[in-house]
Amino acid sequence: MVKTDEAAKEASTNNNDPPKIELSSLKDTIRCTVKRRNKAHQKLWNQKSKNKLQQIKTSLAQNL
Repeated sequence: MVKTDEAAKEASTNNNDPPKIELSSLKDTIRCTVKRRNKAHQKLWNQKSKNKLQQIKTSLAQNL
């Protein structure tokens, strides 16, 4: 517990700025996350039995 207290004290007194993230890197990360989420949601949509909406719209809209 002493090491934890020392680390917390050091972190609170340290004036280092947080690392900067490039905007393009952040956009790529978000885009990949959204694509993975959409694929997972589409898979659940396809597996759903007795899905009346699927007869109208077989695939979900893409956000990105």
